[in-house]
Amino acid sequence: MGHVDLPIKIGNYTIIQKFTVAEIDVPAVIGYDFLHKNNCTIDMGKGFSLNEPRSEKLRRLSSSSCDEVNELPSLLQDLKLRSSELLSEGQIDQLESLLKRHNQTFSKNKDDLGRATAIKHKIDTGNAKPVKATP
Repeated sequence: MGHVDLPIKIGNYTIIQKFTVAEIDVPAVIGYDFLHKNNCTIDMGKGFSLNEPRSEKLRRLSSSSCDEVNELPSLLQDLKLRSSELLSEGQIDQLESLLKRHNQTFSKNKDDLGRATAIKHKIDTGNAKPVKATP
């Protein structure tokens, strides 16, 4: 039937929202676009809430604040040498670029093999006592 901009008051916040007027049997339908844009939460037990808007201060860094290190880490120098025996100069450059991009993927020493430090987890075992067993 048409569109109209109306204020919506939720708690202490007033939001101007565009409504589409239609012949339906419900008082109002709030869509995902409104919920997402206004950081709203729907809790089936508690109802509808509008989360407080956040503002974060950002600091601009100048491009001269850091220098790019363009050197292959020494731990990967040997890998590059062993891998490039049958490669052309262009392929060696591509290999070095690949090694630089993914240098965090490679083991630094024998102690970090088989260890994942990016994710920490805990398994709730209740009251069970620890069991020591060889793998």
